[in-house]
Amino acid sequence: MRPSPAGTALYGGALVLLATGTVLGGALAGSHALFGSDYMTLNYPILAWAQRAWREAGELPLWLPHLFGGMPLLGSMNSGLLYPTELAACLTNLPPHRFYAWNAWLHEGIAGAGAAWMLAREGFARGPALWGGVCYALGGLVFTQLGVADTFTHRAVAWLPWLVGGIRGAIRNGIGSSRRDLLLAGGVLGLLWLTCAIQMIVFGACFLLVLQACERPAHAGRSAAVYAIVGAIGCLLGAALLLPAFDYYRFSDRPEATEAFANLWACRPSRLLGFFVPGLWGRTAVGAVYYGPHESDNTTAYAGLLPLAWAAWGIVTGWRRRLPWLVAGTCAFVLAFGSQTPLGHLMQQAPVIGSFRGWTRWLLAANLALAVFAAEGWVAFLDRRRTWIAPVLLGGIALAAVTAWVFRPAVTDVLLRTSWASERIASGDVKRAEAEATVRRALARAAIVAPASLAVASVACWPGVSVAATGVLVGAWTAVDLVHAARPFLELGPASRRAVFDPVGEFLDAQDGLFRVASEEPEPQKNLRIGRDVHYVWGYHGVPPRALYRFGAALRRTSYPRGLLAILNVRYYVQKDPLVAGDMRLIGGMRGPDGRLVYVHEFRDPLPRLFFPAGTRVAAGEDAALEAMLEPAWDWRTAVVFGRGAREARYAPASASPLILTPNERRAVVTARGPALAVLSTVWYPGWIAFVDGVRVPVVRTDVLLMGAEVPAGRHELLFRRDPRPFRIGLWLTCLAAAGLAVLGFSGSRGSGPGGGSTMTGDGRDS
Repeated sequence: MRPSPAGTALYGGALVLLATGTVLGGALAGSHALFGSDYMTLNYPILAWAQRAWREAGELPLWLPHLFGGMPLLGSMNSGLLYPTELAACLTNLPPHRFYAWNAWLHEGIAGAGAAWMLAREGFARGPALWGGVCYALGGLVFTQLGVADTFTHRAVAWLPWLVGGIRGAIRNGIGSSRRDLLLAGGVLGLLWLTCAIQMIVFGACFLLVLQACERPAHAGRSAAVYAIVGAIGCLLGAALLLPAFDYYRFSDRPEATEAFANLWACRPSRLLGFFVPGLWGRTAVGAVYYGPHESDNTTAYAGLLPLAWAAWGIVTGWRRRLPWLVAGTCAFVLAFGSQTPLGHLMQQAPVIGSFRGWTRWLLAANLALAVFAAEGWVAFLDRRRTWIAPVLLGGIALAAVTAWVFRPAVTDVLLRTSWASERIASGDVKRAEAEATVRRALARAAIVAPASLAVASVACWPGVSVAATGVLVGAWTAVDLVHAARPFLELGPASRRAVFDPVGEFLDAQDGLFRVASEEPEPQKNLRIGRDVHYVWGYHGVPPRALYRFGAALRRTSYPRGLLAILNVRYYVQKDPLVAGDMRLIGGMRGPDGRLVYVHEFRDPLPRLFFPAGTRVAAGEDAALEAMLEPAWDWRTAVVFGRGAREARYAPASASPLILTPNERRAVVTARGPALAVLSTVWYPGWIAFVDGVRVPVVRTDVLLMGAEVPAGRHELLFRRDPRPFRIGLWLTCLAAAGLAVLGFSGSRGSGPGGGSTMTGDGRDS
């Protein structure tokens, strides 16, 4: 009797958790934390801020006031706050650095369990399925996504095998008998939406379509029905994030990604050596040498020498049975090189997909196909089919590795002449001696690992060695090899130094009277950032509201006029070059973690966050309003208004108590001598509503990107509250879909579970 896929999944998850726990142990239970720019400038501060908002107001924050002058927290797809584990961390107040370590460890287990479960559903016995699960979860880019702090992608990749297995099971068994497969796949797709990893969802969908297109044509109609049902379930479950996201993208902007720009994140031919020699090109962790067009190489494409050898074995002996996997995996591998290949060039012309930049992430889908063929190679090994394929392949790799080490001076010189290395050395970013040391260390490791892998494979293939001993030997060596290769790409450091990537934020926190900080970035990521408490000085996170993006361009074009800075409440301005302007005072400079010098300027006369213009001027639209504000005679005392409720008027002087800020509200007591216009310096966006003494009043869009409300004479309480309709509707849909999914899953619990139904045997027959 074939072991159940559910049991195989449990074993696979346990093995991967054991292996990854050895690396993450210091962060799981010790005093260390995962480091990396996205952890420091995005994950840790946003979660800490959301936890504080929950403690103080008892509600989830829907508005992020500390980035881009204010933006929807969920709609920007910039936070996974609705993802179940992150939501639990927010409500339980678990320290962010501790949560992200445990979350990473948990999703490694989910990845290993999912791959083992999917392989069992594909007909593999428990041994090959477990082997493939370990190869997937620990190999290639999967584990070291944590090195670039890409938690969104890491979560998505962990669930990818579950999605693929559920959809393929539903197509294979038929809709009528695969209710739980459909519910599983739909639920996983909903989780994928909540991870915010849009790129991996699109890449995974393309991978699945290619995989299914190579299956039997008789399943075409059934496949379309399964995709439609799974898509509907997943989108309903993710509606709480999807509806605000669709709404936000109508009002947001982002520079178009050209082919050349997107290819900065594509794999390079010279990086192919990294499949066999991890760390050859260095990494970007602190204190490490790196060569490359973009600093994102603190991941490794190394999938392990034994998995590669067994996968080659599986391709030779089983490619006819696994042809769809071979085609889909090959396509994913080729696409990882972006427009450097004809297929990649064609895909980069497609809508949506062409705007993505992380083309190397196609290797994550290719890793799943590699795990299938590694398992197929294990089947071939058990049957002793062409027994010496793996040792012969590894013998060639070992010979090349040892030869490269013997002739390391010449090999190092050749490698450092590649464009990746030579450009950085010539520019002075990397010292020649450091580059040579990095390459020689990598060659030394290959000279040890390749012969050791050859020895393990030779012992495993020896006729007298038992299957059990072989499994332990090969599995243990593979885990050690992969974990050891991944460790240098995962930077752990003392949790007390989590702010090391934000010296500007630390400096500004020490200043008195800080309202906001605006920072400018050079091309190609030019945008205006305004923030306090959550500092986004060093990384590009999220898509700015279009109005703010254009407003920032106007600021630069007009040399930062006093009026435009005043309405933004800018007190300190951070820029890469010293700014010469009458209203700005240079107060200091400091070096960031990348060694670059930035300059901090003080603006002498910022407005409060709630201010009162003396009158209004109506414009025909956003363009006309911006042009009016760029006129030399304009100043903040005349607010430029447009849209619904806009009218020209004169207003009386007014004053306000200090603004009370809560996660979703802005509140103050206004005292006016007559009718007044109160302008709140928060980026205008649909979903804000205003009340005067509890009575709702219209919100007026003022000064291109701010919002205001009229207040009558006297003393009144003014309240702006975030109440977005897309989120409310989406939350109801998500809750209803989750409840329906739970009911359907419970009612069908006595039927065949996800591990039930037919599977495909190793030779492709239904069992």
